[in-house]
Amino acid sequence: MPYSSKWLPGTREGQLEMARTWSTVLSSNAKAWSIPAAELTGLNSLVSASAKALDAATGEGRGPVNTAKCKAAFEALVGKMRFIKERYFFMPPLTDADRVSLGLKPKDTVRSPKGVPKGKFTGVPTRLSMGGVEFRIQSADDVPQDTPRVISGYSIHYGIMPNAPLAGEALPHEKFTRHKKERFEFSAEDRGKTVYFCIRAENSKGEAGPWGSIFQAIIP
Repeated sequence: MPYSSKWLPGTREGQLEMARTWSTVLSSNAKAWSIPAAELTGLNSLVSASAKALDAATGEGRGPVNTAKCKAAFEALVGKMRFIKERYFFMPPLTDADRVSLGLKPKDTVRSPKGVPKGKFTGVPTRLSMGGVEFRIQSADDVPQDTPRVISGYSIHYGIMPNAPLAGEALPHEKFTRHKKERFEFSAEDRGKTVYFCIRAENSKGEAGPWGSIFQAIIP
């Protein structure tokens, strides 16, 4: 894939700023880039909702409820941005200059000398606390192992679902990390529910290895 999971700013303020930039750029270019008007309308709606949710979560009314609403709003916004990026930004008529205007790095046409990760990974719970799930990423047994320089980080897909998904692609949310230990926080409304995870390694170009096995935890 031309861009890695690291294309997204690390803060919600940065994510909102990028989304607003996309809204501005796409308002003039969506038709020329063959992006349906409905996609731009959906993005604009999520930008507005995320801005309001962020204000509520950081203003005088901040609290666990508004924090949870803000988290959900930004997950929806990032999901829409990821969909638009992967569906429409990787191909002509977009140029490198167009991608830069969207806050993305130009497409790297140089083949990665490190190779694509081959190993599979899973998570081992290390700590469960109220509303929080923490686990350590480790290699799965009986699979090829990669040298440390091949792996740049890990793409963790996750979601609270009524039934166990059959593959990592079915999980709705994604988080990229360079750490071997990761913690996820959930709202009070999610306590007692089952959250599913699936991990795959990425190299420095964002090229992903195979999915590991799906694992789960009950949110305490």
